[in-house]
Amino acid sequence: MWNVGMSSKQREDSEEKTFETEADLEKDDDVIAFGVELSDEESTDDDEGAESTLEDGPTVLARQAHQKALRAARDQRWRLARRLFEKGVTDFPDNARILTSAAVFEQKQGRYAVSRELFQRAVAVDSKNVVALQAWALMESRCCNPSWRRRVRSLFEQATSADPSHAPAWQAWAVFEWKQGRAALARQLFEKATSANPKHAPSWQAWALVESKAGQCEKARALFGKALEADPGHLPAILAWARVEWGLGEMAKGRELFERGVKRAGKASLALLHDWARHEARSKHFGRARQLYRKAADLYPGAPQAWLLWGKLEQELQKYDRARELFTKGLHASHGDNEIMSHALAMLEKEAGNPDRAQRILAELVQRDRSNARAWHSLADLCVRKGPPKWDRARECYQNAVELGPSQDKEGRAGTFVAWAQLEAMAGRNDTARTLFQRAVELVPGDAEHLRKWAQFEKKAGQEADVRAIFQKSIEAGPTARTYLLWGQWEKRLGNLDAATQCFEKGISVDPENPFNYVALAAIHVEDGRVSEARDVYKAGTASCPTYTALWMEWALLEVRQDGGEGIQRSRWLFARGSRLEPPHIPLLEAWATVEESVGDGRVALKLRARVEEIEAQRQGAESESSPVEIKGNEIRIDEGAVDVASGDEVDNIKVGGALKQRRSPLDIRTPSIGAEVGRIERTQKVDDLIASLLT
Repeated sequence: MWNVGMSSKQREDSEEKTFETEADLEKDDDVIAFGVELSDEESTDDDEGAESTLEDGPTVLARQAHQKALRAARDQRWRLARRLFEKGVTDFPDNARILTSAAVFEQKQGRYAVSRELFQRAVAVDSKNVVALQAWALMESRCCNPSWRRRVRSLFEQATSADPSHAPAWQAWAVFEWKQGRAALARQLFEKATSANPKHAPSWQAWALVESKAGQCEKARALFGKALEADPGHLPAILAWARVEWGLGEMAKGRELFERGVKRAGKASLALLHDWARHEARSKHFGRARQLYRKAADLYPGAPQAWLLWGKLEQELQKYDRARELFTKGLHASHGDNEIMSHALAMLEKEAGNPDRAQRILAELVQRDRSNARAWHSLADLCVRKGPPKWDRARECYQNAVELGPSQDKEGRAGTFVAWAQLEAMAGRNDTARTLFQRAVELVPGDAEHLRKWAQFEKKAGQEADVRAIFQKSIEAGPTARTYLLWGQWEKRLGNLDAATQCFEKGISVDPENPFNYVALAAIHVEDGRVSEARDVYKAGTASCPTYTALWMEWALLEVRQDGGEGIQRSRWLFARGSRLEPPHIPLLEAWATVEESVGDGRVALKLRARVEEIEAQRQGAESESSPVEIKGNEIRIDEGAVDVASGDEVDNIKVGGALKQRRSPLDIRTPSIGAEVGRIERTQKVDDLIASLLT
């Protein structure tokens, strides 16, 4: 094993990971958006077949050992990859390249202490190794707290001093500073990155994303253009640009970019097709989304995620029979052994009103693998829904999830503690609930979501001082617009309008693109009769969130209440502006119709109500047999004039989440004490009895 002082318990916990979520199945958003991950060219040596008479024997052997480990990692054979990296580091302790790749591998497995020591060894071997320094800085930035920021900046300074022409180091540093709120410095660093290498497309792409987040849309478009000038086939830049255009309401431009990406990607277009399909679904263009998912499944019938994501869409639309069929095809593609797909099928049955069928699937999962924490957690949730008679069994399942599941999966265990705490709160066992919330926060101190739930629990318990303290802890762990929104709403309910106003304003400053704090802040101004201030908030909100229809509607309703014809005219203009957005917002159209009726313009009101009826009929009707998407090979054409018959609610953030499955290494052989073995047998019998009861 790594020579970094690991205990046997730590070695036991260092197991392989499997892809469990949509975010794992595809690239992480930060990688797509900013391109700050090390590329193969930066982190590895890919010319495995090249031979050089200048290389001595040990160098050739080191390169071969490195390549074997990398190949295993790329094939997601995590346990084998770790063994090969361990052997490579042991056999070639002075090879900075192997040390760096091993450190990156361990970082991706979430073992930051091990990764940090390997980076230290790599830099000790070669203090000018810009790749090792950059990768180390990226690792530290991911687990960064205020005390580590100085170290991150120091590592970036060392990297850029070691090789000022290395654009990725400048780019990664710029992204880090932007995330710390230092926009001016980030722009200066992007200038250095693009000057160091004008052909480095990821630097232009990352800069474009920063400008789009800052509301500089035209500048962002120009920078995306620079990225594709540098590399016309750079798929992350195409995808990021498409997402930006879609977010701005320019869906035609977004589709054009997605289509361009699919053509460029060829056989590697799975992630692009899925992303495009998700955007169509979020815009309620479900027919188009289905066609894109179908294309992905046709191109990659053996890829389980192709069936999984399509099935999740059908499930969101409550097309349960179709979703079941797709999940079953995904299981066949996995030769019947895919825990992700089986779990998805169980969750489908639960939602479709078949809890007993869901329970059997989950019980079979834990019977096959008792360490499947996600299945135990889901079993517990099912028992909670069945009411108090099943709550003791739910507690057993939650306990199994945290005790039998992988101990290094702190996020998954913390989530289980929170769910368990919420059960105890329902049962009126507040002290137990409080203890479980505390255990979750001890496991993952910086999880704002867990802190929010704890704060909501204390709020219901009437502990005002505790609520404020927990909200403050959540902000210190990671300020988010949602935390400020919840805190502000709580203060408003207590009548603390000044405190609520401050919370909403801080939420806007943290995330100007989140529309909900604008709505909440404007509502306070309206209630206090401060029309001018409310109007300023709506103006800022629609500038930052132009596609959020409710902001346009609320602003229009504010103007209606003002005296004189000018208010009505402003209201009509705002209603018209909001009505042009996709998907059509029925509440806005109905509000507009009501306003027109109130001022005596029945003709316009009738047209608006007819439009509402048309939209509702489309959403409730059967899907058209004719497809608005024409697919030929890798070319996809969408008929903009085709009618897309939609149904169901908005599909957003389709995910398959939960704890990661872990397996103990066969090399980890331990001899337990007799007492421990007796305890294990008793515990195993208890779990066996529980599984048997769940299967019946």
